[in-house]
This record gives sequence, C-alpha cells and structure tokens, in this order.
Amino acid sequence: MTDQILARAVDGGRISPEEGLLLYETAPLEALGAAADEVVRRRYGDEITYNVNAHLNPTNICVVGCGFCAFAVWTEKDERAYAYSVDQLVERAGQLVDHGITELHIVGGMTKEYDLPYYEELFAELKAHGWVVKGVTAAAARGSGGDTQSAHFGSTGEDFAVVARLP
Repeated sequence: MTDQILARAVDGGRISPEEGLLLYETAPLEALGAAADEVVRRRYGDEITYNVNAHLNPTNICVVGCGFCAFAVWTEKDERAYAYSVDQLVERAGQLVDHGITELHIVGGMTKEYDLPYYEELFAELKAHGWVVKGVTAAAARGSGGDTQSAHFGSTGEDFAVVARLP
C-alpha cells in the first residue's frame, strides 16, 4: 500500500492526510527519502542550496516567561545573563557576515531596556553597515515573537514589523 502512495506522490499526485499518516507510521525511511529525492530532483534539478544561519541575540534577560526558549534568564543578576549594546551587535553581525552567513536571525529576551527605540537603532545600524546588501537575509520580529514584542512595547504588530523590516 505504501509503495502505491509513494509512486503516486512521485508522479505528482496528491496524498490524503490519512495516507500521509500511514506513510509516517509504516513506510520505510529509505523509501520516503528516495521518493522525496526524486520529486525534488524533478522539480529543481541537481542544484543544491543551503543557508548558513546565525542568531544575533541582544539579550537573554526576559520578563515574558513564555517557556519557548531554553536560554532565557529572569534577571540581570543571574550569572548567565548578558545584554549587548547596538555597537556590540553591529560588530558581531560584521564578524558573522565575514564568516559567510547567508541568514541572520535577530531574537532575544524582552525587557524594558530593550524597547522599540533600541530595535529601531539596531535595525538602522545594521542597514547602514550594509550587512543585508552583502547577500545576507535578516529575519526579525516574526510570528509570535513579533507579536509578543509589539505587545510588550505597546505598539501594533504592523508598527513593529515596519521597524524590523530589513531590505
């Protein structure tokens, strides 16, 4: 049964949620990989690309306590706490770019010191230094993180996304 489902998928056919679950539970991993490889090669050829991703974390001090990240601390008095200035982060971004990153994620804890004007300055400095023009994609204020940050700063998600938008 799984062979028939995989053959249909390889030929461009759709599979149902139930068939997907059946493949997940019973299909051999090698067969899934071979089918996926065939679909990808047919669609994109033999060219393979990848991201070299790095995170730029302004601080790990966070008052939100969402339980999502594993690195947050509650107070600057914690020995694991760190908080970087805009200049330090711009310098670090330059080092990461020099190491060949292609994607820079800007994430971190939320405190009253790291407010919307702080992020405005950070994004403006990153733009001014041209990191994104050197082939680096920047990602910030995305998904629930962006929603939480905008609520924390007393602004709308749209306001924060506009500030965070890097070319």
